[in-house]
Amino acid sequence: MNTIEKYFGKKELKPQKIEKRTVFLFLFQNKVYIEKHINPELLEGLYEYPSIEGHFTRNEIKYYLEEMGLYAPDVKRLESIKHIFSHKEYHLQCYAVPLLDTSVSLNSSFTGGKWVTLYELVTYYSLPSAFHRYTDCLNDYLI
Repeated sequence: MNTIEKYFGKKELKPQKIEKRTVFLFLFQNKVYIEKHINPELLEGLYEYPSIEGHFTRNEIKYYLEEMGLYAPDVKRLESIKHIFSHKEYHLQCYAVPLLDTSVSLNSSFTGGKWVTLYELVTYYSLPSAFHRYTDCLNDYLI
């Protein structure tokens, strides 16, 4: 035991809380949907892709989208990533969701955020670093 440990003790590290989330890249007319991060104490001022708690299969996601009134026949699962913060570990899975329905702009699910082009996203909006790999995937979907 060294002197510091002798006087101050060795601090036991708490296990990080693991949070599983499913992220959506909603795509419509060469734009992606983003929304303001809702926790004002953490990552204030940043935008994010919509997400829900938990991990789901492609079929469960398609059903979830249908329940929202969205038509998305070509839902594609992207890579899963793990992002570690000092206090929390995120296990993220992501689905690219090209929307075909012209009523997207009328859907109440999209009233709190913005539809932006890839150029606007990378130029004017900041996203948490956990989402950067998914932003890179947008090159395959947006012009």
